[in-house]
Amino acid sequence: MKILRIFVPFLVWASIVGPACAMKSVGLFLPELTVATAPDGSGILANIESNRDLSDSEPSGLAGYLLWAMVPAWAALLAVICYQRWIWKTENERLQKRTGNQSLEINRLRFKMDQIETEKAAELLRAQLLMELEISERELTEELRRSEEKFRILFNFAGDAIFIHYPDGKLIECNQRAHEYLGYSREDLLERNFLNLSPREYSETISQSLANLKESQNTFYETIHVSREGKTIPVEINSRLFEYQGEYAVLSIARDITERKRAEEEKAELADLLRQAQKMEAIGCLAGGIAYDFNNILQAVLGYTHLAMKKLPPESVAHKHLEKVDQAGQRAAEVVQEMLTFSRQSQKDMRPIQLQPVVKEVMKLLRGSLPSTIEVRTQVDPGCPAVVANPTQIHQVLMNLCINAYHAMRDHGGELEVSLVEVIVEPELVEEHPDLHPGPYVVLRVCDTGHGMDQSTLLRIFEPYFTTKSAGEGTGLGLAMVHGIVKIHGGAVLADSTVGHGSTFEVFLPVHTVESTTSVIEDIEIDAPLGTERILVVDDEQLIVNLAEHSLGDMGYRVNGYKSSTDALDTFRANPSAFDVIVTDQTMPHLTGIELAKEISKIRPGIPILLCTGYGESLMGQNIQMSGICEVLKKPFDEMVLARAIRRVIGNQEVGRRS
Repeated sequence: MKILRIFVPFLVWASIVGPACAMKSVGLFLPELTVATAPDGSGILANIESNRDLSDSEPSGLAGYLLWAMVPAWAALLAVICYQRWIWKTENERLQKRTGNQSLEINRLRFKMDQIETEKAAELLRAQLLMELEISERELTEELRRSEEKFRILFNFAGDAIFIHYPDGKLIECNQRAHEYLGYSREDLLERNFLNLSPREYSETISQSLANLKESQNTFYETIHVSREGKTIPVEINSRLFEYQGEYAVLSIARDITERKRAEEEKAELADLLRQAQKMEAIGCLAGGIAYDFNNILQAVLGYTHLAMKKLPPESVAHKHLEKVDQAGQRAAEVVQEMLTFSRQSQKDMRPIQLQPVVKEVMKLLRGSLPSTIEVRTQVDPGCPAVVANPTQIHQVLMNLCINAYHAMRDHGGELEVSLVEVIVEPELVEEHPDLHPGPYVVLRVCDTGHGMDQSTLLRIFEPYFTTKSAGEGTGLGLAMVHGIVKIHGGAVLADSTVGHGSTFEVFLPVHTVESTTSVIEDIEIDAPLGTERILVVDDEQLIVNLAEHSLGDMGYRVNGYKSSTDALDTFRANPSAFDVIVTDQTMPHLTGIELAKEISKIRPGIPILLCTGYGESLMGQNIQMSGICEVLKKPFDEMVLARAIRRVIGNQEVGRRS
């Protein structure tokens, strides 16, 4: 449309100016040319003057004609071109300006769109963040709720008491276990101070432990908590320092160690019992060894004393002196017997007896010797059953206990009560005292109101040589001897004492329920048990071998003595019929008396064999019967006891042959 608006005026102008210029150019160069009109009115070009043809005109005139005809067109075209270029330039500038404005607008719009998009994106991001934050808050809230629930369960249902408190002891929180085992409600417990939960004597230890938390951050200690009812509870506390609401606080976990303490006490008691048993066993072994050696010495001393007394007139001074030696030797033999009793290697004269006469006899002796400041009371159940015991040893036990009670009351007087009752031992008591067994027992109880003993002393009273008496008043063997005698009788000694309130000793002896079938061989008194039989004597002590040869030789017997058991066996094996009776010691090197008796019985069954021992009756049993031993003699014994035993076994052999 713009090009049409430019070229239309140019075409109009060219249509007017162009022909006029052309006609002017023809008139100048072709003046003879005329125009005639035809009859039909049309114009006819003709040259009137010369009748020349246009084709014969000069070329220069035609060219000029054409040039003048084209000048306006070229001028117009040039003008049009210039105008068009101006129009194009103007239009281009306008378009560029317009385009620049549009670009600015577009850029502005783009910037605004970017702003809008950024704002929308920010709003969307903010909404998304808010949504995620809300979801996270809900999840955190739920997680926090679950965590708090888990903490509450762990805190309240923990097996140990948990306290949260400040370093000065002010309680902040406690769990359910804490107020349950202390007997307080939660509110009442939180009003108390942590330090006041323990007795006053523990306050300094607890305060010192809490003060050390700033350096160590953690501390362990043991204390005692006192419940609302006043019950003491041993606890082990683990305390740790932490920050709570901007302040230092202490987390204390208290563990009830009552069972552990009880187990430790029981373990300590068992360890004490074990040590006591080991001491008693060690001293018993020592006493048994000493008794064995001493019995051999006494055997020689008493034997040679008797030989010497036979060579002297009874009215002589030397004979009387030897009688004193014999008495001292017999007293020494009794001491050795007590040592064997202590070592539990002797069960001398154990038989069923009633304890009522023994108690009455002891109390009769005591009433005349105790001062009037001590009141003596006796409660004896006449219906108490019999026990298997040695009356002399039970007499010794009761006498020792009563003398100890007297020593505890001699300064201020008091009451001594001795009772004899029957009880049934229950399994609960057996658990506390393993020496007892469930069933009926006769209990000999001695109570006094003396100064009493503390627990540390009570734990050691049965130890040999332990005594609380001053020098010269006691050897420390009295209660140890009591303990050993009661052990031999299959019983137990229980002791209880409180400082300032006296002591109580209870001797438990099992009731005898089966009649004893043990046959007792009566020692028939024979003035002069003489004989001519051949005797083989074996003992590792040469003094005793020589003593037997002299004492039995004086009675008419033919004696062959050997110090070595193997030499004696070789001699017997060489000629088994050369001997009528074998007398052998038990403890010898190479072959013991029982082993020697077995070998001899294999060679010649039925030969009478006498076994001598310094260990009491501990060797009695199946081994002795199977070895062919007819009788056991306890050292020390005199030559008459040996002679009577020889006559008995020879007489029994003859009776067996006749039957």
